[in-house]
Amino acid sequence: MMTSQALKPFLQRMIESPLVSCIAGCAMLWMSFGIRQTFGVYLIPVTQETGWDRSTFSIAAALLQLLWGFSQPFIVYFAEEKVGFGKTIFVACILYAVGCFLLYASSSLSGLFIFGMGAMIGWKMSFIVLGAIMVAFAPLAYLLQTIPPKSQLIFEKDKLEEQLAVVDSKKIAQEQEIIEDNSAPDIKTAIVEALSSPVFILITLGFSVCGFHVAFLVTHFPAYLQGQGISSSLAAWTISIIGLGSMIGTIIAGYLSSIIEPRFVLMGIFFVRAILIIIIVFIPNSVTTTVIFSVLFGPVLLSTVPVTTKFIGDSFGQKYLGTLSSLAFVGHQIASFLGAYVAGVVYDKMHDYTRIWYGCLAASIFAIFANFFAGFDSIAKRRPNSKHL
Repeated sequence: MMTSQALKPFLQRMIESPLVSCIAGCAMLWMSFGIRQTFGVYLIPVTQETGWDRSTFSIAAALLQLLWGFSQPFIVYFAEEKVGFGKTIFVACILYAVGCFLLYASSSLSGLFIFGMGAMIGWKMSFIVLGAIMVAFAPLAYLLQTIPPKSQLIFEKDKLEEQLAVVDSKKIAQEQEIIEDNSAPDIKTAIVEALSSPVFILITLGFSVCGFHVAFLVTHFPAYLQGQGISSSLAAWTISIIGLGSMIGTIIAGYLSSIIEPRFVLMGIFFVRAILIIIIVFIPNSVTTTVIFSVLFGPVLLSTVPVTTKFIGDSFGQKYLGTLSSLAFVGHQIASFLGAYVAGVVYDKMHDYTRIWYGCLAASIFAIFANFFAGFDSIAKRRPNSKHL
């Protein structure tokens, strides 16, 4: 057995290990996103059990989306500047659990249900999701910093290789200088430039269409399928299939945006969404069409995130990319609020989701044009002190 003295260094290495941090971050994301992404599975059981209309359930899901978006920039600042991401996540997990308990305890109290899902869980998503990402990335960044420079690794090699390394280092330094020069001189200028730029507005509007689609599908798609005669078990499985596909699609889209202009990748994503929406609306639903839709829609569900982030970075520089991406995410979550809530209101009045599907189709077409026109200008390229190649 390990003595207490021998155990301490081992535990210290475990705590500082990037792998452990990544595992912890993934576990938190699995729990938080897993709960969030499956709320729609409970729409019909909850409304039938309590007698609520779908608008009541939808407003709770919509508030979750809205508070998640609006709280993100403030929580990032709070975690970075005040208490740190570890303590932030710890508090968030406790409050997240309280929110889940309120959902259980709400019974027929719609106000408590809305508060539990919307308020208690919604803004904690920013704590957990962003905190988990930072917990995973911070040790990795430290690990990369501790890797010996290239010049050290080749120190004992011949002189020609050393000279090539010096040339390579100068090139890297120049590239880093270019990236810094492309950014605004300070964060206030970066925000003002972005909010007054048609490019940023168009990018955000296109990104918002993604939020509308995602919130509608996550909240109402299982209920829509059950209304079309699909079994509740298959309706629940579609969310899992879409979620699995989104992991693959995000990686592929991120790679494509590194070799193709981000706007064209985004246009392709929304074009695929438009085609799939046409299929689900105009072709009679069956087990086959449901599975095909889920398999194909999954890869384009969240693939807009890395591409939009790169689009913003290319247009406004890298230095304040996190802040500008958070601002775009606020627009994304406002649209998510509308996607979750309006769909419930429309169903209660029309007893049908067809008009929402038409809205999703129109929004996809709008996003295609928004991203196309957003690519015609770049503040980073035309900034006076820019050395953009």
